[in-house]
Amino acid sequence: MPLSQINGSADGIFVHGARSYDNNYELDGVSVNDVQGSGSSSGGIPIPNPDLIQEFKVQTGLYDAAYGRFGGANVSVVTKTGGNDFHGTVFEFWRNDVRNANDFFLNEAGQPRAALKQNQFGLTFGGKILKDKLFFFGSYEGTRQINGLASGQARIACTATLRTPPLTNDRSAGALGKLFGGKSGALGGVAVNSDGANINPVALELLNYKLPGGSYLVPTPQTTDPTARISSRIFQYLESSAVRESGFKFRIGYLWRQ
Repeated sequence: MPLSQINGSADGIFVHGARSYDNNYELDGVSVNDVQGSGSSSGGIPIPNPDLIQEFKVQTGLYDAAYGRFGGANVSVVTKTGGNDFHGTVFEFWRNDVRNANDFFLNEAGQPRAALKQNQFGLTFGGKILKDKLFFFGSYEGTRQINGLASGQARIACTATLRTPPLTNDRSAGALGKLFGGKSGALGGVAVNSDGANINPVALELLNYKLPGGSYLVPTPQTTDPTARISSRIFQYLESSAVRESGFKFRIGYLWRQ
């Protein structure tokens, strides 16, 4: 089930012209809407193991008052329950970057392909506690992922006039003075000395700060075209994120007969 996305560029399911957060979601009859979602943040939603789902129903209009709440779609998911026979499943979904092609923009900047290592695994098991009366069904799903792939972000080339030289990996005061000597900021201010002596030490520290991977926090352009009327500077970098998730669900059902 998707997050309740608020910002205009977010993904989601749009029904009847309504926004993605105008849909209603139910799991075994219980509302599981992300009522605390705002922008890219989320209040948390349950994501059931695929092997846990018995059936689902999507209603896009003219549903009765029991499914009110929002003006978009109503999505109802029903999970499996146990039976007189014991049954279960085991699954593993595996991906990595061994056979993936490199991203065009990373390749253009001479950067390696992004890391992608994913293991999504789980199991389900159900059966009887009392024949024809009391049943159980449980599941577990785990996700382990290291992912550096680009996902929906803008790739923007930094532009500046020919009078503004590109930043280099030499971030010493003297080197910066040679590059920017006599120049002031876009909003004015004191011009930089040719020896860089008047550069604020805090700004100098920030320019030299490096991330754990060894790259600068303020990156150095990897591609520069100084011959263009507007000098183009492009920087591509990889920063992988790690995901570790585990989900459990246990259900007990009682068959009531008069």
